[in-house]
Amino acid sequence: MSFSLEFLSTRSGKALLLKQETKHYLFGYYEGFQRHSIERNIRLPKITNVYLFEDHQVIPLLGFCLTVADMGREALWVYGTEKVKKIFQNACSFARRSKLKMTFSNNNTEVIPIETSNGMNYVIQLPKIKGRLDIDKLDRDFPVKLRKDLKDRKKVLFNGIEYDGNNYMEEDTEIGDICILYTITNEEECLAQLKQFNIKLFVCMNRDCLVLKKHYENGHFVLFEENNEIEYKSFFELQKKLNKIDANFLLPKKSVTKIDAVSAENASNGDRKMIYGLTDSHNINFTKKQPFVFHEDEKWIEQIIFLGTGSAIPSKYRNVSSIIYEEDNCAYLLDCGEDTLSQIDRVYGDLRILEKLKLIFISHSHADHHLGLYFVLKKIQHKVVVLCPQKVKNFLNLFDLDATFFVTDKNKKAEITYLSFNLNDKAIKVSICPVDHIGDSYGIKLQAAHSIAYSGDCRPSFMFAEMAKKSRCNDTRGHIYG
Repeated sequence: MSFSLEFLSTRSGKALLLKQETKHYLFGYYEGFQRHSIERNIRLPKITNVYLFEDHQVIPLLGFCLTVADMGREALWVYGTEKVKKIFQNACSFARRSKLKMTFSNNNTEVIPIETSNGMNYVIQLPKIKGRLDIDKLDRDFPVKLRKDLKDRKKVLFNGIEYDGNNYMEEDTEIGDICILYTITNEEECLAQLKQFNIKLFVCMNRDCLVLKKHYENGHFVLFEENNEIEYKSFFELQKKLNKIDANFLLPKKSVTKIDAVSAENASNGDRKMIYGLTDSHNINFTKKQPFVFHEDEKWIEQIIFLGTGSAIPSKYRNVSSIIYEEDNCAYLLDCGEDTLSQIDRVYGDLRILEKLKLIFISHSHADHHLGLYFVLKKIQHKVVVLCPQKVKNFLNLFDLDATFFVTDKNKKAEITYLSFNLNDKAIKVSICPVDHIGDSYGIKLQAAHSIAYSGDCRPSFMFAEMAKKSRCNDTRGHIYG
């Protein structure tokens, strides 16, 4: 038997999906859940029980009921306050599927509702994870049909030898109770309601619930954080493709405002090490070797963001040249025209991408490719490598900027130059070569998760083409290969 707890959220709300073999239980509901479930590959008809935290959550649930009824689901159990049933009954005049039997009660003894004046909390009592049969201890010719009795810890007789199942089975693993805390109206009352349970894991749907941490020093606490990131990555990818075709298709903002462990600690006066902050696309697996395994499905999106592809001066729809290539824990800026800093904020929703920035490359000294560099460097709080022409470096030397500069055009020879930089234990390998535009024009090839080659403004260049070999190709006003 296996269990998992999936964290689902958009800016509209949060929910938890408990998967227990063939049973799927949903805790909480929010507007847009059906659309989000498609993004997360969740099969709606497999959800048998919905446990609501507040009365208003039943309103978007009506659409869910219509959908699963049309998909063949015949019964659905919904639990909430008495008002939930009244709301649903009133909505039957416009949202009803007679073939779907709705039951407003709890048919699951493993889930214990705890009602408060401000909403519902729930305690989940998961059964033990049964130990496995250690077949390595058995003779090779031991009959398969007798193994079932051993798994039931029975004694069996084979070839005149008695086998005791207890000697061949691993010990069962007890997960302990899980408490899903949505609200705490009265701290003492809540503690009294929970004292009968052996709670090992608290999932706090709101920050205020962390107040219980001081009463459970050995308990695991998870803070389900707000999701202000990209909620529909498929839509985002489509927008990126459309944005490459026409700059009028703007990329959605990727605003990130997570509650970190320090904030959680201050809110609860608890042990920071025992509070985990999770959000959408996280899940918890319950295994025999390690009861609580926290991990995330996707931590980042590898991408190339065109902040500006205009020429000479910004236009109504296009800013001047600037491109970000983002990978796991690094980001690279290719050219930095005027207003690049604000373009980053417009696209990402904040400036946190700068924390990942390791290298900035300026292709040549035309002003539309580097006048935004000062403002970016002033905002960055760590040292980065700046590859730029001598004219650009001379200009930036007028200001107090903390960066490592490498002059691209100091080598006047027409050849490929190979460079390596080490910043914060991150090795950055690049190649540069002159290209045909103005005297200090250079192209670059980054050795990152993928090989990315960027020429800046230039005519067709044989040397750049040689350097950019084995790179997949996209095209901009300059040329970028990746």
